[in-house]
Amino acid sequence: MTKNIYRILHKGLKKLHPYEAKGNEVRHLNTLTSFIFGIIKSSKVTLSEIASEIPNSGKEESLIMKLRRWVANENIEIETYFLPFIQCLLQSISNNTIVLVIDGSTVGRGCITLMVSVIYKKRTLPLMWVTRKGGKGAFPEEMHVEIIRAVHELIPTGCDIVVLGDGEFNGTNWLNTINEFGWHYVCRTAKNSIFYEQDERFKIEDTCPEKGNYVAINNLKFTDNQYGPITAVVWWDDKYKQPIYLVSNFEIYEEICYWYQKRFYIETMFSDYKSRGFNIT
Repeated sequence: MTKNIYRILHKGLKKLHPYEAKGNEVRHLNTLTSFIFGIIKSSKVTLSEIASEIPNSGKEESLIMKLRRWVANENIEIETYFLPFIQCLLQSISNNTIVLVIDGSTVGRGCITLMVSVIYKKRTLPLMWVTRKGGKGAFPEEMHVEIIRAVHELIPTGCDIVVLGDGEFNGTNWLNTINEFGWHYVCRTAKNSIFYEQDERFKIEDTCPEKGNYVAINNLKFTDNQYGPITAVVWWDDKYKQPIYLVSNFEIYEEICYWYQKRFYIETMFSDYKSRGFNIT
């Protein structure tokens, strides 16, 4: 059974490879197969756990070094070893609404990663990411726009897309970019965010309901740039200690809250990695 799974994986990766692999590319593809097989069998993402599950692999220490070299190899190109498989995943779920989540998280050695993931079976699978030195919140809005434009190039034509983000991702250029794609978004915003209803300027916290209730206001302009129209929601569910403030191009309150709850699946992914000691450096 173990060898059958390995062969199925290898056959599938070869089929999705953009052209017939030769020479070093064959070895790289074999290593990628080992990586995926080890993750599936161990349900972990540390190199030692992955290596321990790979069949007929020889000494574990040697295999760990092999996996580490693969990760660090500059010849492992995104276009050859990542994008074909990402596009296949997106195509396979394109008949349903595709839910994308953008988030930033601190990672090892004083770095932060900006990541766009797709929700799949109550987990998030990374599609595209960028890592650089800095603390949480170190990515400017221009980079938010840049990464979502890159993801847009991967999405099959005609898909129904919902993009979710926390309070870091409520810049008007970012929201407008998503809107221009014809996608929907639901993003968190700060309680002191500024809105305009016709000519009346107000802070969203001024509309806060009692716990267990909500307020939804359509056709607003957002920030002093008066971007819109936009829907604002103040959602104070009984399970929340504080109200959640949301902006969206959906109009219906129930729809906005339904989709936003799925954003929390990204926290599961990051906690999975951290609890399993994710470190491939």
